[in-house]
Amino acid sequence: MGEIGVIQAKIGGWIFEVTDSGKPLAREQIAIVQLGAEKDKALYSLPGVKLFNHWRMDKNTFMPVNLSRATDEQLKKVNDAFGDSAPEVWRDIAELNFVALRFCSLFDALTDDELVVMSVNLVLQLVSSFGGIAVYIPNGIKYFKAPMNASIAKEFKGNNIRQLAMKHKISDMRVRQILQEQADLKKRQSNQHHE
Repeated sequence: MGEIGVIQAKIGGWIFEVTDSGKPLAREQIAIVQLGAEKDKALYSLPGVKLFNHWRMDKNTFMPVNLSRATDEQLKKVNDAFGDSAPEVWRDIAELNFVALRFCSLFDALTDDELVVMSVNLVLQLVSSFGGIAVYIPNGIKYFKAPMNASIAKEFKGNNIRQLAMKHKISDMRVRQILQEQADLKKRQSNQHHE
């Protein structure tokens, strides 16, 4: 198998970090491997491979990037990677990428220089896919509110609208709206299942 160090494998929405025989991680040995769920058994059956950590993005605890966490020197490295002619928006996105990666424990083993390369490459991927066209990025309100809305529907007992409103710091009317939206969603899903 050779010395792998650490592999970060995404399996069914989870990212697993595995190591072979506990050897220290060599930065150049990091690989991000995307495996289908059907291949995860093969990963665990490799000699000396053990699961030691897992992570999943949790939209309930997501916090936006705070650029003030990066030093001026770190942000300068990001900007210098582009040279003089890159548009400012590219630099802004790369800075956000860098800070998000720098303060994510999955990437602790990487140097700032390696994270700069990743950050710039992410921007170039976006440019390659969407450059020159107007792209609307929704603010994700429904995405971030979905867990709360599902929780309200699950906790509803028929006579506890006020308690749910107080718990979630929303109005009674908003609780009623959410309950109706959740009922409509459940009905649509049921109809799609029967089609």
